[in-house]
Amino acid sequence: MSKTNNQKIADAIRQQISSVLGAEIDPGFVVIRAPSGFAYNLQYGTSAYWNPHTLATVDQLCKCPGDGTGELTGGSFSGIFADILASTDYVTSTADAAAAKRRLTKFTTASTNLVTQFEADFGQITPAEIQAMGSVPPTKVQYIADYIAKTFPGTPPAFPPSMAAFASLYASWSNLSEEIARTSALKTDALAEISAAATHIRHPDAASGALQTTVSSWAVAYQGFPDNATIGADLVSASRSMTVSVTLENAGHNTLKLTLDHQSLSAIPMADLKITLTQETTKKTATLDQLWATASKVEMDITYAGLSLVEARPQEISTGIGRGWYSASVVHQLATKSGQDVSGLQLSGSTYSASDLFGPGKRFARVRTFVISQDPTITLRFYGTDQTQLLQQLSGHPAARIELGQIASFGGAGADYAVRSSDHTTDVVTVVIAPATSPVTVPPVDRKAHIIGGVVDFPA
Repeated sequence: MSKTNNQKIADAIRQQISSVLGAEIDPGFVVIRAPSGFAYNLQYGTSAYWNPHTLATVDQLCKCPGDGTGELTGGSFSGIFADILASTDYVTSTADAAAAKRRLTKFTTASTNLVTQFEADFGQITPAEIQAMGSVPPTKVQYIADYIAKTFPGTPPAFPPSMAAFASLYASWSNLSEEIARTSALKTDALAEISAAATHIRHPDAASGALQTTVSSWAVAYQGFPDNATIGADLVSASRSMTVSVTLENAGHNTLKLTLDHQSLSAIPMADLKITLTQETTKKTATLDQLWATASKVEMDITYAGLSLVEARPQEISTGIGRGWYSASVVHQLATKSGQDVSGLQLSGSTYSASDLFGPGKRFARVRTFVISQDPTITLRFYGTDQTQLLQQLSGHPAARIELGQIASFGGAGADYAVRSSDHTTDVVTVVIAPATSPVTVPPVDRKAHIIGGVVDFPA
């Protein structure tokens, strides 16, 4: 099957990233159009609180249509996991339920035989003896278990040879008792785990291992982050940069022939590409649609400086279920067992379905590795257009916004962009569009990097 433009663009960017970073990016890499950017100071201030903007981005769901692009939906990955847990129950298969019923019948018979043999060897068990022993529940068989533990300590109990008949009955009864307890614990422990995980998501705090974001606020924990210094060094490293070169030629019928890094792509609608300029003083807005359309060719170099990888993984719930909130084991059970006649955790009710949630391209997905950079600089070269009109619109260094379909956008919701320079020769007008604000004028907690894309995780 032939690849779409988006897939080809994603492949080209991934190859560039791999070349710059010296390591292969996982096949799950997608280009992500995320104007809001990535808060790269993971911790801030003298108290080293965790940046709530960063955690909110990392905890977002990611939607991938399968064309090499992705979109952060704004929905919470941990939040939907808590909702999923609320729709989860432990199911016992038909076969396991039948086996449990047979075990219980055997256990009842074994208990009766045990009591009979004990009373034959030691005499009738009275209510007073049961009360004195403190057996819970106050039954004869429990009294026997307590009596044996006290009188014949050890595993197995050190019965004398004279109690051979009782010892045999006790071993059979004890094995059945342990088997029933193990089976019961599977359900009890599984339900306790999902209850604890949901509570830790809904009410994150220090005790549950959450990350502190302010004096009195906490967020569910993610782990595996690089430290601030590593990201900061990456973002200013001259060797960690790449340039994606796009050539656009008027193909007629309101379409543009697209070439990316010398790779010819299919024609795209001219409407997919927009440049909007806003004069600071008058707030007057103009687009370059017409000038773009009449240009014989437009070359665009997008330079991403300071590439950095930011990995994050959800904190797995601990063995004692006191800390953490995520469980890959629970997700795997829900993905593989829901709707099946097998024992384990399954989705119940009609709110969610496993086929909707889990696996490649499905709803329950997140970015496990973000690829970020400094806000890019875009250099545009216009050929064969009305230079006088274009230069007039560019004068005064207006604010700028560029949209490249579903691939990327610059300016607007994220960093403010502006025309930094414009020049012309007989044949070409060259325009440089770059961030309008220096990062050092922004408080550390609010400083943002550009999200190029990321490796998406589809738990199953």
